[in-house]
Amino acid sequence: MSEEHSLIIVSLIYHRWRNLAVSRSILEAIKQGDWNFEPSGQQNVELRATAAMPGSNEKLDVLAERLRQGLPLWHPSDRRSYDDVVEK
Repeated sequence: MSEEHSLIIVSLIYHRWRNLAVSRSILEAIKQGDWNFEPSGQQNVELRATAAMPGSNEKLDVLAERLRQGLPLWHPSDRRSYDDVVEK
């Protein structure tokens, strides 16, 4: 087995192990690369999508407000590009 193949196998094992680790907080989830982390015990809330452009001050304000309220940061229908249309 070549060194390159060994590195690939070790990398795959590491990433598989890392994804099996339980995330206890949003910070731990980020460190583990778990971008879909949602804290357990959260009630379903009515979260409205935003039409704010990614990276804009308006979008940052929306994300900051969601964070302050303890809501999920991302909505599946949030605007992701200039061409996206957000349904309200």
